[in-house]
Amino acid sequence: MRSAQEIADRLERLRAYEAETDPETRHLVTAAAEALAWVLSGPGAAASQEAPPPSTAPADDGSADDGSADTGTSAVSGRVSVLYPMDGSLLPARAWYAAAFGQDPRVDEADYVEFQLGASEVCLLQQADEHTITGVVPLFEVHDAEAYLRHLLRHEARLVRRVRTADDRVALYILQNPFGHLFGVIERDADEGG
Repeated sequence: MRSAQEIADRLERLRAYEAETDPETRHLVTAAAEALAWVLSGPGAAASQEAPPPSTAPADDGSADDGSADTGTSAVSGRVSVLYPMDGSLLPARAWYAAAFGQDPRVDEADYVEFQLGASEVCLLQQADEHTITGVVPLFEVHDAEAYLRHLLRHEARLVRRVRTADDRVALYILQNPFGHLFGVIERDADEGG
């Protein structure tokens, strides 16, 4: 894992490099700089992304979805990551982020790439033709994605996209809250360290 100072140093170098970058690739430099700045600012950055902070998930109304345990705020781990939806191949962005962060991704698939940065992740998701997601999407880690998805749907969230990695180590749901903000809930296999 990188220390906060190492990440801050990389951010400073990225910001300097950003001004020198050609317009075609500047968005990648800007995205990486935003991701590093977001990681440095900690979980409180979620509020600036206009998504509900992890500690204020909708209260459970007491009714069980399917007889399972409560899926209220205790389902959210407090860990927040960032997702960048991307058009086309992830290979150029994967290579760029690997060089910028100085490490290989933790999850590396054709349509989903995930970099571990301290206690947070930067995730790249290839867009499916029928689903266009724009902007940065905050991801809130949960202990049971299926149960928490049902909980959120009961509270008027709308499912936008479901993603599972090929080996089922990661379950990710992109949702829209009643106010139009996109956010995700993510569950990782216990072996993933999440």
